[in-house]
Amino acid sequence: MNPSEQPAGYFSTFSILDPNRPNPEGFGKPQKRNRRVYVCIPCHRRKLKCDKGQPCSRCIQADAADECIYQKFPFNKKDSSAEPGETSQSTNPSPRVGTPTPSEGEGRAPRLHGATHWNTIASEFQEALPYITGANPQWEQRYRHIQSLKYLVASLPSHNFPFGTICDCTQNRVQALAGLPSRQVVDALVRSYFETFEPIYRLFHPPQFNQELEIFWVDSNQCSEEWLSQFFMVIALGSQSAPIQIFNGTGHRPNDWCDRFLSNAQFFLGRASPSPTISTIRTLCLAAIAQMLEAVKGSEASRLLTLMGHLNQLAVSMYLHRTTVLFSNVSPSEAEIRRRTWVTIRLLSLDVAIRTGTIPLQIDSDIEPPLNINNAEHGWIIEEPRTSEQRTTDGTFQAKLAGILPALLQVVKTVNSPTKAPPRSETIENWREQLVHRLKDAESALAGQTFQLDFLKILVNRVMLSMYHCQLSSKTKTVIRLSLSILEIQSRWRQQITSITPGFLINTQGPPTTNCLLSLRRDDFGAAILSLIVAVASRASSGQGQTQFEDLGRIRAGVRESMQDFRDWACRSITHFDEFVLLSVAAGCLEGFLKDGGGMMSVLTEVADRIEHTILSGKLWSGGGAGGGGGGGGGGGGGGGGGGGGGGSGRTGNVTVTGPGAGGGGGGGMYIGDPGFLIGGGFAFDGV
Repeated sequence: MNPSEQPAGYFSTFSILDPNRPNPEGFGKPQKRNRRVYVCIPCHRRKLKCDKGQPCSRCIQADAADECIYQKFPFNKKDSSAEPGETSQSTNPSPRVGTPTPSEGEGRAPRLHGATHWNTIASEFQEALPYITGANPQWEQRYRHIQSLKYLVASLPSHNFPFGTICDCTQNRVQALAGLPSRQVVDALVRSYFETFEPIYRLFHPPQFNQELEIFWVDSNQCSEEWLSQFFMVIALGSQSAPIQIFNGTGHRPNDWCDRFLSNAQFFLGRASPSPTISTIRTLCLAAIAQMLEAVKGSEASRLLTLMGHLNQLAVSMYLHRTTVLFSNVSPSEAEIRRRTWVTIRLLSLDVAIRTGTIPLQIDSDIEPPLNINNAEHGWIIEEPRTSEQRTTDGTFQAKLAGILPALLQVVKTVNSPTKAPPRSETIENWREQLVHRLKDAESALAGQTFQLDFLKILVNRVMLSMYHCQLSSKTKTVIRLSLSILEIQSRWRQQITSITPGFLINTQGPPTTNCLLSLRRDDFGAAILSLIVAVASRASSGQGQTQFEDLGRIRAGVRESMQDFRDWACRSITHFDEFVLLSVAAGCLEGFLKDGGGMMSVLTEVADRIEHTILSGKLWSGGGAGGGGGGGGGGGGGGGGGGGGGGSGRTGNVTVTGPGAGGGGGGGMYIGDPGFLIGGGFAFDGV
């Protein structure tokens, strides 16, 4: 390999004397060889001493821990298994996108994130790493300019939600409750929550909550601080999933209402009893969902992990993980709520571990699974609720979820472990059989409940993708199939977005609004896109041509449709921005890679132009009031239509963006332009 072609993090040394190649003085001539050096890419690029931490101290000090990456040495593609300097006897080229075998994985460099994390998935596309991290000298300046655009994305100063104080210190209970919208709007927000989130993250008995809500409207003084905190979290999440029409005439935009509800939830949680109750646990569960949705401005992965750790320990302190037989004073109704809440806590633990690339907290539990009953059968004084494994009820989904969660948690714990070797083939096959069997059982039990079954399929397929991370080169077909399955559900959810109107009572039988769940599961969709990119690159590098891609059309269409959502979300928060940029650059790198690297910079220049266009158009066109006439107010970058008045223009890099004039509003952050722009950088598989 030419020294100029060596990747960041490696250098050549003269450390071997070859007696067969003497120099004029008679001494052995130094033989030049490439030696692997554990130096992170940012430190190598900046010519700084690296302490080889994960992440290193210099990257931590620079607030760039996520960019601290140690690159594997890309051996000659003619023999990726041979040591440098050896001649391979094999005539078959090995993939440049390589993955370690279990024996090789034991000696791998430590990594910060596990196999479920986006960074780990993207790192398998080694040729793209210098561009994804901005380490390539030719790309660095443009990459830094793209990163500077994130400061255009509006975000409140981060705070320690839900434990911090963002409320006015002079605020009291009466003032907090006085800021509520009309009862008609609140009822609609509650219904929106119960239609969207409760079918998946079950925490309540809807008829019981409805009765408590009636008590609140009659005399709010009868409601405890814990109950009020969970109530404001319910309507905060409801405001995220409800149609924008609900807020017409309220005087505020949906995001403004959501911020107010979150503030009040935090206010009442801070004044709740120090002894936790089931309402306290529910509030923290809902807070975790709000952070995953980025409804809490300035949310960070570390704070989500902190919240989840606190929630798990608090639940254990209440013995929610123990069988209800141990508690004689717990009624059957309360016992069922405890069972539902515990399953939801474990589901959230799995979600957070997958998203952050960490291991879920292991808690030994002997609590029974939730009952397979309808909500109408679960009352205040019921003693022996009727249950049946054969019938489909309101509780069927969570009962099946409780059965599959232990296997999912075990897989994620293993693949995200910083110390365990990658799972062996027989282990992976055993996991696959368990998960496939459980999923088939759920499919037969959830007949007619497509929405919940789709959610379960996303969860199982995402975990299975992480299982095959260490076998990517030999399992590209499986990876492509699993990824496409996830993206097909994303497409189906997008088409099923429904709307509701104010004034309805709680009714969990209505069709769910999948708009908000698209954003909630975006980590799964992004992982599927990255997995497709890495799988295609792996096949291309192994010499397989277009004839090997029987699903090429589906891959192209699936990625294009999925990236439309990430483009629409790009201006919602800094996290959304980072996700959009990563996916766009990775897709652009694949297009350049398929051109044998010759067109990498030209493709990435187009990617940069389109990223800038998307961000600027999203910021210019996301204005508009929520309640008045004219334009409906979309949230930053992803929501409804922009305001009907005044256009605007801006310029950055090589892109000029002009906002809409008085004739009509632009979509909130949606890219409107070149129809050939597929995903960020024109991901067209030209060279396959």
